[in-house]
Amino acid sequence: MTKKWLVAYDFSKQAEVALEMAATHLEPFGGELVLLHVHRPLSTAFGAEFAALSPAFKDVDSTIADAARARLDAVAAATRDRHPNVQLRTLVAAGYPPEHIVVAAREEDVDQIVVGSHGRRGLKRVFLGSVAERVVRDADRTVLVVKVHDHDHDEHEGDETR
Repeated sequence: MTKKWLVAYDFSKQAEVALEMAATHLEPFGGELVLLHVHRPLSTAFGAEFAALSPAFKDVDSTIADAARARLDAVAAATRDRHPNVQLRTLVAAGYPPEHIVVAAREEDVDQIVVGSHGRRGLKRVFLGSVAERVVRDADRTVLVVKVHDHDHDEHEGDETR
């Protein structure tokens, strides 16, 4: 049975670790990875009314999508070189990341979703939110959260109680 997983990829260290873990796991099975990047359109940052006033926003959003696609294709090519037995496809979408991840997993009929997590706590988690948490809450299939602490920005660095 071939396994098919979706890896949410935001170009962070956490996403790199999640992708490598997924590819390493699927390689013996000849599995398939769908590598998905979801970016927020710049036009939505200023509100739909403001964006509608300037067609330049559409060009900027298109440029962002093209750049993301090129970067994601490069990541996919490097992953294929390290894991030649894994089939890999890329998808780029614009919008609210948790929603697009869940929808893409359903549309692609994947067995599992893999997301990296920053391991934020306290106020950082409250203000920055958690894509991984929302995906776990909304997904209708298994979600594997690969937790990687960002020690450079962690206020509890050196805390041995974690």
